[in-house]
Amino acid sequence: MQVPSPRKAADSSSVLVRWMGLVDANSAGYVHGGTVMKLCDEAAATAAIRHSRMRVVTAAVDRMTFLAPVHVGELLTLKSSVNAVWRTSMEVASGSTRGTRSRARSDTRTAPT
Repeated sequence: MQVPSPRKAADSSSVLVRWMGLVDANSAGYVHGGTVMKLCDEAAATAAIRHSRMRVVTAAVDRMTFLAPVHVGELLTLKSSVNAVWRTSMEVASGSTRGTRSRARSDTRTAPT
């Protein structure tokens, strides 16, 4: 059996940029927290798929902290990277920013399927 070559965490990082529209927001003009969570999960999954080169599922989210609201019309940037890898699972960190201020951070554990 051939042993795969090790991968650097930087090779598996991902960046997802999305403009927040009316469909993402409530009547007050704030983007739903669930929308931000979904996008963080998508960015984390992209990093995990790049690293494992197979389909993955989110097994758990350790923490999600919303530091400030995101408004309609803002550009949301989500960055994810693989922190640690084990035999059947890995830990992926994901965070989002708008401009220079941080909006939300999460730690996601993802397991290959």
